[in-house]
Amino acid sequence: MLVLAHPTLNDLSPPEFVRVAERTGYDAINLRIIPLEPNTAEANIFNDRKLLKATVDALASSPLSVLDVEVIRIEPDTKASEYRALFEAGQQLGARYCVAIAMDADEARVTQHLAELCAVAARYGISVVLEFMMRGGIRTLDAAHRIVTGTGASNSGVLVDALHFYRSGAKVADLAAVDPALLPYMQINDVREFDRLAAIPLSENPVWKKVLPGTGDLRLHELLRALPPGIPISVEVPGTPGVSVAEAERYAREAFDTTRSVMAG
Repeated sequence: MLVLAHPTLNDLSPPEFVRVAERTGYDAINLRIIPLEPNTAEANIFNDRKLLKATVDALASSPLSVLDVEVIRIEPDTKASEYRALFEAGQQLGARYCVAIAMDADEARVTQHLAELCAVAARYGISVVLEFMMRGGIRTLDAAHRIVTGTGASNSGVLVDALHFYRSGAKVADLAAVDPALLPYMQINDVREFDRLAAIPLSENPVWKKVLPGTGDLRLHELLRALPPGIPISVEVPGTPGVSVAEAERYAREAFDTTRSVMAG
């Protein structure tokens, strides 16, 4: 299953995003319902009920499914109950997963909050996956794995993003220690000049720009071979903002083609 992630074409409205993904050959989509900033219930784009209905209608007339919705930022004061509207929208859209990232570095607290989120999400038939990243509080595969297993929740997992995986210093051999059932899907992308960027101290906040799979330096074939076979692959490579629908569609098709090429290789 090849999935088009909403941040790749974030300027498109959800109904138009559905139509572009269908026209360019994808099997499923991701929808960013709550932006990274601000991350509050009030920021839920589907507080506009007409927009939610238009998106549900677009999906109903399309062969596409919704793999996941996003994004929950786990902070020290996160309250799982505040994300019911996100899970409700996800359920109406048919989503199977919701993405969470932890900005809090306290593993015990993140474990507790993730367990609470999973308990609420379970009422809507949704699993919560934890994405680790260097600009967050939970930065490594090992930490994310400890947290997910620590929740004791059957509807949780670890989300591997190709750039964040390699940037964290993880090795593909590390994935052997993770139960494949905890790796339900992955996000694919690439980056140029990886070694140069990796040498810059984190405190200097280097800009890691994601590029289309196969056009950078990441060892994507190696990573794909180490992940569970046949899992959905979500293409998350933000394009140029402010482009027309036609330009967005060309970019989505290019992303589809380059990703298929990497998968075939």
